[in-house]
Amino acid sequence: MIRLMQIYELKDEDSYQEICNMFEKYRLVKIQNNYINLYDNPSFAEKLEKITNLPVGNAMLSNNQYKKMMSYTLV
Repeated sequence: MIRLMQIYELKDEDSYQEICNMFEKYRLVKIQNNYINLYDNPSFAEKLEKITNLPVGNAMLSNNQYKKMMSYTLV
């Protein structure tokens, strides 16, 4: 899955290790109906946002934004 993302979404511009690091460190904490994003690499998050049109770098996510992220599929 990570390799598919590396090739098809990120056009092989980022290393496998960087993508794994992102998945390892990406954390969302649910508070009531919102999610707080604890991920701390804004440059990589911005890049993913531009490519996927997902709110990966938002500090706060609504329930709908969370559902959009969870339903994302690779092309």
